Amino acid sequence: MTNRRVAPNDPDHSENGTPTESPSVRRASTRVQYKKLTSHQASLVLMTELIRKRRNPSQLPVCKTPLSDITKPDLIKCARGFLFLVKKHTEEEALNLLIHHYPCMNSLMEENPEEFKSLLEIASTFLLRNAKRYANFRLFFGALLSTFDMGTDLFMVFVFFSSNQNNYAWATLSTIFFNLFMQILITFFQNRKKPLKVILKEMILVVTILKPGVDTYRVVSDLEQEKDSLFDFKTEWAFMKGAELFTEAIPGALIQCYAYLNGTDQGKAALFSLISSVVTAAFTSTIISYDMDMDQLSRKAFPKFFGYMPSDTKMKVYTTGCMFFISGGQLILKCFACSLCAISSPIFLVGFLFAEVLLFMLYKVAMKDMRYWLPIYGAQSWIMSFAIRLVIKIVIDFTSCLQFRHPSEMGGAYFAFNYFLTPFTALYMASRYLDYVEVEENRERLTLVLTPEAVYTFIFVVWSVQLITVGFFFRSIPPEYVKTFYSLKTGWQFSLDTFNDNGHDEENGEPSRDEFRIMVFCDNKHRWASIEPEIRSWVNSSIPVWNETQPEWWNDQKRSLIPDWIIDDPALLLSIRGKGVQELQRRGSWAPGPAVEDSSSGGVTKKI
Repeated sequence: MTNRRVAPNDPDHSENGTPTESPSVRRASTRVQYKKLTSHQASLVLMTELIRKRRNPSQLPVCKTPLSDITKPDLIKCARGFLFLVKKHTEEEALNLLIHHYPCMNSLMEENPEEFKSLLEIASTFLLRNAKRYANFRLFFGALLSTFDMGTDLFMVFVFFSSNQNNYAWATLSTIFFNLFMQILITFFQNRKKPLKVILKEMILVVTILKPGVDTYRVVSDLEQEKDSLFDFKTEWAFMKGAELFTEAIPGALIQCYAYLNGTDQGKAALFSLISSVVTAAFTSTIISYDMDMDQLSRKAFPKFFGYMPSDTKMKVYTTGCMFFISGGQLILKCFACSLCAISSPIFLVGFLFAEVLLFMLYKVAMKDMRYWLPIYGAQSWIMSFAIRLVIKIVIDFTSCLQFRHPSEMGGAYFAFNYFLTPFTALYMASRYLDYVEVEENRERLTLVLTPEAVYTFIFVVWSVQLITVGFFFRSIPPEYVKTFYSLKTGWQFSLDTFNDNGHDEENGEPSRDEFRIMVFCDNKHRWASIEPEIRSWVNSSIPVWNETQPEWWNDQKRSLIPDWIIDDPALLLSIRGKGVQELQRRGSWAPGPAVEDSSSGGVTKKI
């Protein structure tokens, strides 16, 4: 019998050929060095390992040890497994998978459910601290970027005035003042039911250019919606960012692009300001879509629309990058086409943009979706609806902000149509420019003349990159959310779904999610008028239950959402309005009666 030749580095044999313990045997033998832990000790060790700073593992660690034989190394594996799962899933999903993959965790939860839940809540607080820090940095960076863009615009105003190009200077300066005016308007409607002192305080924040920073602080602090506010702080922040895009970032980019293509003396400065405006607008559009989709309340209340951002960190960065390049590419292409058209015929450009807006308005009228969702009534409702629809249309035309594909905004179907219409309108505007420069007299007026090859190549390259980026984006999001980008669902249908989808699910035995169902009152009452009897019955039967059980969400802000006229029993109204109703009764200005329209208070229906 021949002896097997031992390799020099054979881990299972010594140099003389005698067998040695394998690594797995050595690891098994070292288990006796670790003390077995009780379930309480295991809970403490697990929490310690969860909050300790460790690198996320590249794969899920394996641990089949039962709870009775658990040791510290086993708990380290479980803790690293939870870190791995949280990276790819939500907290709730990660917890369920943790229990599924590790039998000891399931046993620990069964023995001490309250203690196990508490330690995971504490650990989650530490785990989410870094994620929250990055989210805060992103929002504050966006506010800083907006301020920097305003600074570059002011610099260009100085440059244009210095070179006697007053038209460009006044146009740029007007965008800044228009932005402040829009912010003042939004601030007024948000706080119109509050005391005058509060309104003036918010106005001062706008005028002193501190409002973006304050709004960002309110969002990152997770402050709840205040009583008598028109909408929550995150919605207010999104409105402010949308107004900034409409009034300053987009017009500023268009002015600088026109100045550069028109061959002004300050072409390099205009190009720098153009790049700043494009980056700011693209980043602003991206964070609007990102933060609105990542909002946990929105994901729970409207899971069919919110939730397309992946859970995996790397995929999340990848998807966010795609969104940035989609918005940036759209802005570059649209500004380039509009600038060429403005050089050849400014009047035609205004008429063309007006026709695009008119087509969108007619679509909304045809879909019976022209009235905006804000709970404002009377003539104010129609004026606000038209103004906001106009802003949304222009913002999407130039940035393709994905959040505004929402059924209450543009809608998925028209969003897709609008996006794929852009390259064709760009080609048409470019052809008009090329026809214009073919005339010798027109050519002599221009300092910079682009050739057909340069124009069409630029459009082709930008649009090709756009299509590739869109393809990468759709590959990175869950398939069930792709349909939201071409859905025909309208805003009023979305309002009905808010109430119906959160009701009692008899098939799955799930209870009614009243904390989300009540959000139907955030919308204009005309959008849910078709199911008003059902909503009325639900409210009147549920208020006594809510008053008795006092769920956590049943606070003053939620009570203020319910209109007086929908409550049939005066005692119920008194129970949720308290001193306010008692004061009205004392004055004799309130008594139960038929519901009528009170146009003086913005159309809110009251019982008089």
